[in-house]
Amino acid sequence: IEPIMPNSMVRMIPPRCSPGITIFAIAPDRKPSNIQAGILMAPTINAEATSAPSTVTTMKHHLTDDTMLNDLGVLLHRIRAAYDIPAHGVRAGDIGGWVDSPDRLTLNGWIIDDAQAYDDATITGAALVTGNARIYESATIDETARVSGNAAICGHACIGYGAHVHGDITIDGRAWIEDADLSHPSHFLIVTPLGRAGENAQLTRCPNGSYTVTHGDWIGSLDDFAAAFDGAEYALFADLARAHINGA
Repeated sequence: IEPIMPNSMVRMIPPRCSPGITIFAIAPDRKPSNIQAGILMAPTINAEATSAPSTVTTMKHHLTDDTMLNDLGVLLHRIRAAYDIPAHGVRAGDIGGWVDSPDRLTLNGWIIDDAQAYDDATITGAALVTGNARIYESATIDETARVSGNAAICGHACIGYGAHVHGDITIDGRAWIEDADLSHPSHFLIVTPLGRAGENAQLTRCPNGSYTVTHGDWIGSLDDFAAAFDGAEYALFADLARAHINGA
């Protein structure tokens, strides 16, 4: 059964982000506190924006001989583009960021500067990772996502369509982030299970600076959430979300 979203927003669970066990909120350190998990819903992928030309989908970029050991002792190589990626102004032969394997990059995903991707992480779709960002463990950066600054994305976190994560923050666990601008721990909060159905409630800062709450198939503002749901648990989440925002 497909959930019906406001403004015809229909979402699906992405295959790479299968139902999980733990979800973490953003925190300034590597391993923030976790709460028992639910499932974040993800948007339908825009194939036109995320698909590389069919002639290059099976090609892999090349590791260079420029190597380094990061602070975790992982051997990383500078990556060299095997094909043009017009979305990022990349030409075949251009040098990118640091990876431990060509498998870190697929489709039109790219990494530059001193950014790192290792373990089982994936940068795909038309995603771009820059600055000193780190993508590791089983994290996925997909669609039109941008990760920059000193941001760290790890665990099974998925950063997707319309999301920009930057600053000194970490997203861990099985969080799914989309249509968001996150640069501070106060910009994101998830509590789950919440309510009789045991679904997650997520607070996310939007690109225009407003905040959106998602709870199961419901999405709206924090004030609308407080008005739409009765009960002590819901009131507690609304109070926690307001305190979280005001803690910025």
